[in-house]
Amino acid sequence: MNALAQKTEWDDESTRVFLKYGQAFVPYRETQYGIICRMLSQVRPRRVVELCCGQGKLSGLLLETLPEINLQAFDGSELMLESARKSLARFGGRLQTVLFDIHAKGWREFSPAVDAFVSSLALHHLTAEEKGGFYRDLFSSLSSGGVFINADLIWPPTPEGQEVAAQAWDDSVRRFSEESQDGQEAYQAFESLRWNLFRYPEDNSTDHPLPVAQELQLLSKAGFVDADVYWLFGGHAIMGCRKK
Repeated sequence: MNALAQKTEWDDESTRVFLKYGQAFVPYRETQYGIICRMLSQVRPRRVVELCCGQGKLSGLLLETLPEINLQAFDGSELMLESARKSLARFGGRLQTVLFDIHAKGWREFSPAVDAFVSSLALHHLTAEEKGGFYRDLFSSLSSGGVFINADLIWPPTPEGQEVAAQAWDDSVRRFSEESQDGQEAYQAFESLRWNLFRYPEDNSTDHPLPVAQELQLLSKAGFVDADVYWLFGGHAIMGCRKK
């Protein structure tokens, strides 16, 4: 078991790894971000909050694609926020970065209300017990007609599904590494770090993804309508819903 996988929470070492290899480790990242931007463009939000913005790749695309929005980018890592601020400085006052703890509740009240919450590869760090209340809090902070779009890991409920997801994720990282001509560095790091949750679930103690059916059920129980899956590949899904 590698040292990174044994950690009980995301830390600066995890951040540095993701800053270096995130483009390779996330399957079809540009496709996912494009779908999120397209879904948001349909509701024309003004105030957007990204939860766990990382280095700001999605935030930047949203600000560029939707020039009418102002965006608050939240993350639990000051290293990530520093990277986001540097890369997104051109957007000036349209971007605000906020250091937060995703498990805490104090940040979940917004005034005025938020038009859209988005998140990418973050909320699987919440346990099943935490998610019900978390989704209710997001629902309460949304304006009428507001949307929540979450790109995240989902857990295949059968061993067969887990193997399919694991292989698809492996293949995606290997293919990216080959096409980028990095000498397989990204794929070798992906494998040596045992990053593939579906291949090495025992080595990923910070991850708590749920089956997609359970995710949609929790969203509906929180009050959202039209909960749906927009995209799915290799255990990665984009889910969305709205508030009436």
